[in-house]
Amino acid sequence: MKTSMRLIEYEKELQTKDVYSLVALSCFFNECYKECSKAFVKLERLPDITAKERESYELLAVNLFSRHTPLDKQPKKEANCPKKDCKARITEYDINCKECGSHYSPCIASGQSILEKEYYTCKTCKHKALESELTYLKLKHCPLCHGKI
Repeated sequence: MKTSMRLIEYEKELQTKDVYSLVALSCFFNECYKECSKAFVKLERLPDITAKERESYELLAVNLFSRHTPLDKQPKKEANCPKKDCKARITEYDINCKECGSHYSPCIASGQSILEKEYYTCKTCKHKALESELTYLKLKHCPLCHGKI
């Protein structure tokens, strides 16, 4: 789900409809109904869809959220913004700080935001991965470009 949430950053390069459809689907199966609801709102407000498509999204949203309150089942993990002067709290799904605007790079092994200083930068593709994830997953090659770690 964290990885699908990252796709929102590429809305200009990818089809907005595809991005939010994937976000809605992954959020639903992870029981993150609040985030799923937000994705449905985006889908329903797309300017280039037909009235029939809009009605389908609305009907599906009504069916889903009449059974599931649009609240996340599991509380989101929170942390302090890593920027020195910022006191904001950020969640595991945030890709930037709402107060100071700091951007958090994604871990290519897990999809989560990198908030720690202990990360590895691939020498081939220059993307980052958390050291803890590389160790946990016992990776010897970059998950993105397959370069040797």
